[in-house]
Amino acid sequence: MIEVRDGSPLGLDPIKLFRVGYFDPYTAVSIVQTLYGLDRSLTDRLYVDVLLRKVSSVPEAVRRDEKYSEVILESYTPLDEALYTGELHELKGSVLVNLGEAHSITLVGAVFLTLAAAFEKRRETVLGLVDGAVLAYTPAGSAALSLLTRPLRTRVTVVASQYATDSLLNVGGPTLLLYHDPDVQFLVYESNGIPMGPVRKYVSKGDGALILVSPESVDVIFGELPEDVLQ
Repeated sequence: MIEVRDGSPLGLDPIKLFRVGYFDPYTAVSIVQTLYGLDRSLTDRLYVDVLLRKVSSVPEAVRRDEKYSEVILESYTPLDEALYTGELHELKGSVLVNLGEAHSITLVGAVFLTLAAAFEKRRETVLGLVDGAVLAYTPAGSAALSLLTRPLRTRVTVVASQYATDSLLNVGGPTLLLYHDPDVQFLVYESNGIPMGPVRKYVSKGDGALILVSPESVDVIFGELPEDVLQ
């Protein structure tokens, strides 16, 4: 189990994870690009340095006298340093990740993007995300959702959320909506310009719905939520 807490060493350095085979070097550098807003030329420069083994971790990239180091440092904090330090996690077999103890949404997005890249090509796997809505609040989290919900044979990603956001309602595959937003009486599920009429799906507050999206259709399976979910 991976417990994510602000300031705790997590061992989730994408460059180190590339070195041990969880993904390719371009994916590792693309994660850094997304987290710190590197432009294309700086990303390419970092990619070359990673390939030449001049950079073996994100903290090393920060300490180099390079333009990409300056850009990373603009938003680099002690939380980032802790994220990349510590022993690497074993990301094989079943992995349970608890993001609920972290208060920094930026940290949550960074962790989830790194893990999503490590799990992206898994087969014969079920991935469950609860609560998925928070992951849509940062560029990193949104990028991670698109990695894991991309249609892939022999893998399914179920996104569960108490809140409805467009980024969740339009992902490919099933979304389990445990809907009880206190400010909205009901949700009109609309995807890709579905017109008024019976094809629109209404999910009332206090209801649960499993939304199944495919290129051809949008199906909804309704059910009442248990009382303890609503408390």
